[in-house]
Amino acid sequence: GGMSPLSLATPEGFFAVVYFQIHGKLSTGLSETKKKLFRPDSVRGRVVEIGSGFGDNFLFFAENGINASFTAVEPNSHMMPRLRERVDESGLSVSLIAATAEGAGGLIAGGSVDVVVSTLTLCSVTSLESALDNIYTWLKPGGKLLFIEHLPAIQGSPYRTMQALIEPLWCACGGGCHLLRDSLQHLRLIQGFSVGEVRDVEWSDGKKEPG
Repeated sequence: GGMSPLSLATPEGFFAVVYFQIHGKLSTGLSETKKKLFRPDSVRGRVVEIGSGFGDNFLFFAENGINASFTAVEPNSHMMPRLRERVDESGLSVSLIAATAEGAGGLIAGGSVDVVVSTLTLCSVTSLESALDNIYTWLKPGGKLLFIEHLPAIQGSPYRTMQALIEPLWCACGGGCHLLRDSLQHLRLIQGFSVGEVRDVEWSDGKKEPG
């Protein structure tokens, strides 16, 4: 189903309406990257997804043979009905927590999680430090954070200047997304996290090449 126009009355609702229009194309565009990062051998055991949105990843998991015990952490109440539909459609075992990544600390037991998954969520949490602290606490020793994230453009580049100019409006309208936030650098500076393989995102519009 679609989103009610009444949702536009709040910032969270406005973002949900906008994201509803683009999330399908976004998910398709990231599909090749997801296939390389989110694999049956890497997403298993007890898995927490922060910022589940409309639940696109759960359909992806189901379609790609990934079956784990999932917990979805999503704060936007306007997205929750669609998220529940997607969870049901996926047939996966998913429990839902209505909270932010930084506010869900005590709702998930420390040292109980094998994998935390994040797709374009670290850019929008209110406190990246608090969110990463929770993730570190939740993970078992040797647990993994698998994430897809955009990073700021190179310092001094025209694109970086443009990002700086539009960030305040972008953040207000885009669910708190910070264009200049370098989540990867934050991770590298936090004691306890060991940053493994980093790859540039591959974008595909989902169209088949001719031939």
